Parts: sequence; C-alpha cells; structure tokens
Amino acid sequence: MQISDVGLLANKLFMKKTLQFLLGLLLLPTFVFAAYNDATLGTSVILSVNGTSLVVQGSSVLVQSITVGATTFSVEMAAGSLLKVVNSSRRGFEIPAVGSVLIDIQCSAGESSVFLSNPAGAADATAVVTVSSSVCDTINPTGGGGGGGGGGGSSAPSATPATPATPTVSPAAPATPSPAAQPSPVAQLVSPAFNRTLSVGMRHADVKALQQLLNSDTATQVSSSGAGSPGNETEYFGLATERAVKKFQEKNGLELVGIVGPKTRAALNALAGIPASTTPTLPTPSATPSPEVQAVSPVFNRALTIGNKGEDVKRLQQLLNGDSETQVSSSGAGSTGNETEHFGPATQKAVQKFQQKHGLAQPGDPGYGFVGPKTRAKLQELFGSSASLTPGDFTQSVATPGVSPAASQSQSVQQLLEQLQALQAQLNALQGQ
Repeated sequence: MQISDVGLLANKLFMKKTLQFLLGLLLLPTFVFAAYNDATLGTSVILSVNGTSLVVQGSSVLVQSITVGATTFSVEMAAGSLLKVVNSSRRGFEIPAVGSVLIDIQCSAGESSVFLSNPAGAADATAVVTVSSSVCDTINPTGGGGGGGGGGGSSAPSATPATPATPTVSPAAPATPSPAAQPSPVAQLVSPAFNRTLSVGMRHADVKALQQLLNSDTATQVSSSGAGSPGNETEYFGLATERAVKKFQEKNGLELVGIVGPKTRAALNALAGIPASTTPTLPTPSATPSPEVQAVSPVFNRALTIGNKGEDVKRLQQLLNGDSETQVSSSGAGSTGNETEHFGPATQKAVQKFQQKHGLAQPGDPGYGFVGPKTRAKLQELFGSSASLTPGDFTQSVATPGVSPAASQSQSVQQLLEQLQALQAQLNALQGQ
C-alpha cells in the first residue's frame, strides 16, 4: 500500500469517528467529552433535561465532560472551564456549592440562565445542576461568588426568592378595599372625620388619628417600633407618616403624593365605615378668625411672590399667623406681632401650607407658594367678605384719601409693574420645572 493510500485511510477513519461523536451528542441523553479542550461544545447544542430545553450560549464552551440525567445535568470542570445555558421556559435552577466553581443564576421576565466558571489554577470540580419543574422567580442578577462558598451563595438566592412570590398575592388586595367597610376594632375607636389637608411638617391631633388608622393595617404601618408605632402614635406628620400614607394610597389605587388630600380623606373615612355624605368638606375653624385678624383687610389687589415688598405682604403675614397651621414663624421676624413687609422663603412656606390646607395647590402644581387669584379669593372668603374689590382686580379702584389722582395713577402703574414682575417670576419658575 502506498503512503498516500495510508494517509487517505487515516483521514477517513478520523472523519468517521468525529461524525459518530457528534451524532452521539445529538441523540444520547447522556454524553461525555474525553478530556479538557479535546472538544468545544458549540452554541447549537440543546440539552434536554426534565422536559425542557436548555440552550448553550456564548461563542464556545469549554468543559471536561457533561452528563445529562432525567432532572439534572452534571458538568466536570477543569481549571479555566466555563459553561452557560439558557432556558426560555424560565425553569428554576438549584446548584450546591462545589470547589472553586463560580455560579451565577439569573431569572428575568423572559428567560432563566445559569453560568458556571472554574477559575484558572483551581482544582477540578463537578457541578450538579438540578432543573426545577416550576418557573423561577423574577429577581435581580444574583451574581456568583468566589470559592466554594460563592457557588452556594448563588444557588441560595434562587431558592430564597420563592418568598417574594407572596407579595404578588398581596397586591391582589387592592381588590379588597371593600373589606374596608368592616373596620378593625382599633380603627373603630379612632375618629376618622378628617376635614383638613395633612402633609409633612404639620402638628395636629388629626395626625395622631391618621397614624392610628394607618397602624390598624400592617401593610400601612407608620413604624414597627418607637415613635409612630402602634400605641406610640404622635401628633407630628414626619417622613415615616408620609411613607405610610403613600402605602395607603398605593393600596387604594390613589396617586402616591404622600399628602392627605380630599381623595385620601374619603378613602380613610371609608376605611372606618363612614358614608361619604357625612364627611365634612372644608375646615370650619378658620371660618371664625380671631379679633386681631378680623381687623386686617383680606383684600389683595396684586399677585404676591418671593421678593415683593409692601404693606400687603405684612397683611398677608398677619392673616397667615391667625391660624397656627399656617404661621409664618413661631418667633422673630414674621411671627405674630412681628410681621414684616418682605415676602421671603418663610412667607412662601406659610402660603404653601395655606394652599395645601384649603386644597388650592400641592407640591409641583403651578402657583404653589404664589399668591394668585385663587389664593387671594380664599383669603378674602375666610377672613372677611365686606370688601367690594374682587381678587382678580389688578388696579386700585378705591381712591385713597389725601392722595391726588396723579399720585394714585402713579401708584397704580407701580403696582402693575410689580404684578408683571411677579408673573414673570412665576413663569420662569414654571419653565424651570
């Protein structure tokens, strides 16, 4: 036999063995690679385990051997080996820690995957992957974990997130706001007739009643211990109360604003079994201003905002100080008896409290902290109705005694200029949002 004939026969035998090897990969439920790097498992190979298909991903996968069983597959990995398989049916994976193998199990809305890697220089190890019959839980990437403990730490998250499946049942509770007609014994003891807007920074008995109602439901508790917890409710509306209000709003399908406005008050009253028709609509206390406040004119003929100066700013501060919930300041400049003619940040905050309390504006609304037509109308409604001027008037329609028409006209022009500046400031603030 000639040398060329020998070479041809050797090639044919090699090709035959290679084809038999590849055919074995595709047909047999169990297959083994002879030695590390003798073969590269391509991305077209599909492993069938526990009734689902696991697709190999990546440009190439280097392993020493893979054994496929009914519900598991084991991977013998030399140093530098790696393997990644993906399952579109989102089956769960369980892998106990082994050697230095790094394990990364991930679960998303569209697929589940497992990545195995044995670092260079590590000892040979065999990782056994169990393919679950149930789908995995949608979780964030778990990450693998350095050394033998890393693999175990990676597999644990895939089993632990079985508990987050429970929260998906509790959101079904929004369909249960009907049981709100059957209040808990704690809720029945609390007066839920909220007739004012409540927000961060406020102090009032209503805040304590609010916390008690929120604490009657474990899903909306203000705090589990300390101030604000059941039995330790306070009259202060802080950040913990705001978070609890948002939980309540989310549970009842309301906008998550953290402020107890008309819709939230209605839901709270419904929680306590009070018909909506019996709920007071607006706070009545401020309808009876103190004698000092009654002496102050509530008529404002221009819009007021930060930076304005004038006697109308001082009157505004006096009116706001007539209600403890809208005070400009508790001491010093702007406090009761120390009102000034300057519209600063403290006055703006007091205006915002007034607007929130009477449902005029909320944080983020245009005109929040700005004394415009609606706010001026509310001031006049609450603190006096004898004045003949309407809140929308922009000019002085009543002649001032002892002031000449020319001076009065000049004063009107000056007021108009100030109003234009205030409106421009508001427009700039809106454009900057």
